[in-house]
Amino acid sequence: MLRAGGWPSRQFLRALNNLGVALKNKGDVDARRGVVRPGPERRSGQCLRALQSLRTQDLSRRRSGSGNSWRVWRPGLTVSRRRSRSQIHFALGKALDDTGDYARAFEHTLKANALRRAQLDYDERVLASTTKRIAEVFEAGVFDRLAGEGDPSPVPIFVLGMPRSGSTLIEQILASHPQVQAGGELIGFDKIIQSRPGRRGEPIAYPDYVPEMDGEALRDFARRYLASLPALSDAESHIVDKNTLNFLNVGIIRLALPKAKIVHTLRDPVDTCLSCFVKFFPTGISFTYDLGELGRFYRAYHD
Repeated sequence: MLRAGGWPSRQFLRALNNLGVALKNKGDVDARRGVVRPGPERRSGQCLRALQSLRTQDLSRRRSGSGNSWRVWRPGLTVSRRRSRSQIHFALGKALDDTGDYARAFEHTLKANALRRAQLDYDERVLASTTKRIAEVFEAGVFDRLAGEGDPSPVPIFVLGMPRSGSTLIEQILASHPQVQAGGELIGFDKIIQSRPGRRGEPIAYPDYVPEMDGEALRDFARRYLASLPALSDAESHIVDKNTLNFLNVGIIRLALPKAKIVHTLRDPVDTCLSCFVKFFPTGISFTYDLGELGRFYRAYHD
């Protein structure tokens, strides 16, 4: 797990961060600080960002100079990878925002997002085309024709909406019930529905195949999704899937799993988009690193 010279490998740092995320999800924040604290062997953008996400800087300490985390953590940080530089700018933006230096905080946030956006292959025209097609496909006639044809399982609870709109809080509230398990951001449903064979065996992309679906196809989707879920304990009868981007799949969810509960999280649009813009998403989300793209994505979601 170590590179030449005793420095930890990327896999080791990623494992540390994942352990920290698990501890945070359990509510053991103090233990997570010990895992991700950037000592001499853990000076990486990922560990720095993970630690910064746990603490709010004290404005009084900033005045005396002792709370300037961006000064404390700078020595020894050698950053060459664009991804790591992006994460460090996100962390600096958070630290400066906590201490009330909003202008400099936003400068670092802009730099962080620009670096991250340059890494990603995201074409918002594809999303615009997909959302338009979803609205066309899922018209009332489809729901009338396929009503009640899906799997009657009540096990999943889908929490969906925009990222940073309160889905984690809702999941924690639901999972406080002894019969509900917190499943996290599951990707099983999204993977299953990406495409299905047409009449000639050719793959047809979602949602274009929906008008040709029948009850058996819906139940097949449902069975495959249910089989992909983590196992429940004897006391549990429901699991929360808080993949927020399932809002794009809500039509097929309603058809394939008509008894599943769907919780739509809503937050003020500006608060939601700002919270997205100051956040580094390791995977799965590519539309939050440019203010124009983020705003247009929100409009597509809202419409």
